Amino acid sequence: MSFVPGAKPGDHKALFAWVDELESAPAAPGAKPGVERWETVDADGAEHVFRWSNGAPLNDAHADLEVNFLEYRERGPNGRTRCY
Repeated sequence: MSFVPGAKPGDHKALFAWVDELESAPAAPGAKPGVERWETVDADGAEHVFRWSNGAPLNDAHADLEVNFLEYRERGPNGRTRCY
């Protein structure tokens, strides 16, 4: 079954903690990183951050249920951050 659930850091703490831990862990030499990240700043000064990873456990109760993780955050010139 395929679907696209929305997840925010406060609602899916275990999922975001897993991605954060994987991103901070050093990758083995020659291996692809477990979490990819891309950042850019637009002409208006807003910062856009994308992170993605495959095979993340949905939560602690269903660690065998893996999802593909995609996060987009926007930080405006005023410092306000929004997650989508």
